[in-house]
Amino acid sequence: MSRRLCGVIPNPCAATAESKTSRRQTTGSLRQDLLLILTAILESFYIVGVDTNRRLGAEADDELFGEMTILMSDLVRRTFRRALSDARGRGEIGPAVIPERVEITLLALLRNELFFTRNPVNQSTLVELIDIVYLPLIAAVSDTEGRRP
Repeated sequence: MSRRLCGVIPNPCAATAESKTSRRQTTGSLRQDLLLILTAILESFYIVGVDTNRRLGAEADDELFGEMTILMSDLVRRTFRRALSDARGRGEIGPAVIPERVEITLLALLRNELFFTRNPVNQSTLVELIDIVYLPLIAAVSDTEGRRP
């Protein structure tokens, strides 16, 4: 695969996901905001294609991984952080700082589903990732219940 092609393909994927999520207003619910973000990312991923993305990952060198990491970090800052900040403002999550590794956990889980499980990823998969893993993690880390001293 040419270096030029590798450098071009991830950009539309991230740009499409961002454009679909950055123009939206908050839904008033962290769960719904996250579902919209993940749906946009998933749709963007499928535009390029699962196999194409897998091959890109398999053939990527350190430079391309760096570019992809920067793109995804920017996407997280503009989407997940905004959703978490909005949720904090509504009182849905606690006041404790949420580390970046925790913020991006949902994206890592989605990546795992797409690249490694070979199972179809659909809305029910996204709902499970959000409801069973991410929201409980965010509640615990942000101290939603006010249990930290």
